[in-house]
Amino acid sequence: MNRYLRLEPGWGRSSALVGGAIWLLLFSLQMGDSPETELIQRIVLLGILVIVPLGLSLVPGADPQARKIWLYRLALVAQPLGAIAAVASFLLQPGLPAAALACLWFLSQG
Repeated sequence: MNRYLRLEPGWGRSSALVGGAIWLLLFSLQMGDSPETELIQRIVLLGILVIVPLGLSLVPGADPQARKIWLYRLALVAQPLGAIAAVASFLLQPGLPAAALACLWFLSQG
């Protein structure tokens, strides 16, 4: 089997580690109009960047012979891409570009 197709749950843990580092780096940026809004945005980003990848790492590795293994692999690959889109949407001013990036995150998680 191709090594690129053999994604293990460790991929989710690695993604959570990188997401945690990005989340800590985002503390140097002001993200919200008020302290309350900023706190809410930081908590949402913690979920997107750290908690979701950790949840994916808890899913037991699927049997390679299973028919739905491609869905699990797709979720592992799409999660970091969607997280990047979500972070970018939080960094932009509210408007159409931010909404489009938020939709990309939503589609990657759906």
